Amino acid sequence: MIIEGSPYNKLITVDGRKLSSAQAAEEEKKLQREIRRRLKETPAQRRKRVAGYESERRQDHALLSEMIKAFQYKLVGEETVNGRRCFALEASPRPGYRPSSHETQVLLGMRGKLWIDAEQYQWVKVYAEVFHPVTFGLFFATVKPGTEFLLEQMPVQGKLWMPSHFSMQLNARVLLWARRTSDDETYSNYYPVQAMQAKGAMSQP
Repeated sequence: MIIEGSPYNKLITVDGRKLSSAQAAEEEKKLQREIRRRLKETPAQRRKRVAGYESERRQDHALLSEMIKAFQYKLVGEETVNGRRCFALEASPRPGYRPSSHETQVLLGMRGKLWIDAEQYQWVKVYAEVFHPVTFGLFFATVKPGTEFLLEQMPVQGKLWMPSHFSMQLNARVLLWARRTSDDETYSNYYPVQAMQAKGAMSQP
């Protein structure tokens, strides 16, 4: 949820199981504490927090937009993904591509595959991997082979599609330190904001 200009994640289940009453109450307390904390921020503190969030969004958008310029695509056939008929395209580095920023330099060493829904022409799945090291940031950081990204999305209402799965394996070096991290996230149970507000109103005493 967005609270005062930036996201907040509230824990509601663990491994698909609902929290106990005590755990749910504790998570609700955490949420209320965070709301109070953000409401008490000075204007400068709020600007700094929101600016950090907006900077991450701009970087993510720039990376996705730059993929159009960075790769050349080849149609390799049709495949079924998550029960939907898709056009499968392979993506390889475009010769002569020059990154527009430090963040997009990683695209120089990436390749991948893209699945496009044959009915609605939305992307259903995107896979990308680093196949040769890319150094950037004044040579302070290197992203190495073994780094992989997987994104999936699904239709939730009509032609509205939302993320359903994201996973990442990161193999990198920052200065002299090697870094290996992973992340796997699943998204579901989408509903309109109006429905969420109605549910909240119904739960009020």
